[in-house]
Amino acid sequence: MKKNKMMRVASALLVAVLLTTSVISGTYAKYTTAEEAGDTARVAKWGVGITTSGTLFAEQYKDAPIANASDDSITVQVANHADATTDNVVAPGTKNEDGITFTLTGTPEVDLALTIAVETKDIVLPKKDGYTDYTDGNKVDTFDLANDYHPVVFTLTNGAGGTLATGTIEAIKTYLEGLTRAKIDSNTNLDTYFVGTDGTTKTDGTYKLTWEWAFEQNNKADTYIGNVIAGTVTDATCKTDISFDITITADQIN
Repeated sequence: MKKNKMMRVASALLVAVLLTTSVISGTYAKYTTAEEAGDTARVAKWGVGITTSGTLFAEQYKDAPIANASDDSITVQVANHADATTDNVVAPGTKNEDGITFTLTGTPEVDLALTIAVETKDIVLPKKDGYTDYTDGNKVDTFDLANDYHPVVFTLTNGAGGTLATGTIEAIKTYLEGLTRAKIDSNTNLDTYFVGTDGTTKTDGTYKLTWEWAFEQNNKADTYIGNVIAGTVTDATCKTDISFDITITADQIN
């Protein structure tokens, strides 16, 4: 009997020890939460391309495209004096069908600003009544101009040959500078972003500028302008220089 009692006490003590061990072991557990974060990146694409090629004016011309120096069909040519500077010229019956081409390409992954600035001069005889007519050589007759006379007509086309603008060089300037944008959103395809003045003609990123001074367009006005540049007629209101300069700038913006 006494032995059984001692066994019960021993069993009770063992249970107590086991319970205590379990409680003590529990004090070494803990809550654990872990998280890892990471990322990779690359440089955003720029890739904006602006190119130009060709020329507008030359020292000499033949019946159609600009001639080379050895061409025997030259009809317009600058006087080749040893003491004279060489100038580019235009005249009635001359034209440049090759012209100058500039392109805008790329799909940048950043916002950008596009600025197009054009500087021009144009040949013009202002509107006026009573200009002296020199076409018959007697300086007796006169002619009138109801509007300013711009003899050189320019044409701006896209890569597919669609007309974007035509008229005076000032009209071309107005069209091109109208393509300036303070902000173009990232991932915009610059090849097809702009449309023509009719809202549908795509510029496709390519612009070609050509010109023509038509033969026998206005003989009286043309002859008068030619005499002014030759110095046989004095008229400060007649402008005899023509030029075209374009600057295209693309800048990333924040």
